[in-house]
Amino acid sequence: MCGIVGVIGRHKIGLLAQHLTCFDQLLYIDALRGEDSTGLIGVGRDTSFHIAKEASEATYFLYGYSKEKARSELVRDGKAVIGHNRKKTYGEINDENAHPFVVNGEFAMVHNGTLRNHDKLAKTNVDSEALAIHLHKAFEDDNDTAAIEKALGEVEGAYAVAMYDQRVNKV
Repeated sequence: MCGIVGVIGRHKIGLLAQHLTCFDQLLYIDALRGEDSTGLIGVGRDTSFHIAKEASEATYFLYGYSKEKARSELVRDGKAVIGHNRKKTYGEINDENAHPFVVNGEFAMVHNGTLRNHDKLAKTNVDSEALAIHLHKAFEDDNDTAAIEKALGEVEGAYAVAMYDQRVNKV
């Protein structure tokens, strides 16, 4: 199984340095849940978001990400960061299959679990990507709980997700 961690800040400025230190420690410890790949969703206060992901353990991922401009932007303008450590179920171990998955450049999601019917949700090699595509459609109207319940009822297997929907600016 995979692991999901996250930090949300509620400051008028971006995330504090201690938020990111806490996130790094959470992601590092969470590597016990999956060492096949690591990734994150960084959410800005202005509804923008970025992803970083690669087929490596959290230690190597965090070392490389600590030097990226996007990380320093989280301190200035971030409101949340969601991390994921993958333990392979479906799909090869490579950068493309690492989490998060982004749909239409507006919906980003990480997933923990294994789905038995992912091929019925969307035609992908990775069950988590199929779930992201499936849930993206369900969340088109943020207030349509019937559509969300219907979509979740169509999923067979175990799952926990964390997501960011830019259309409604919600984590």
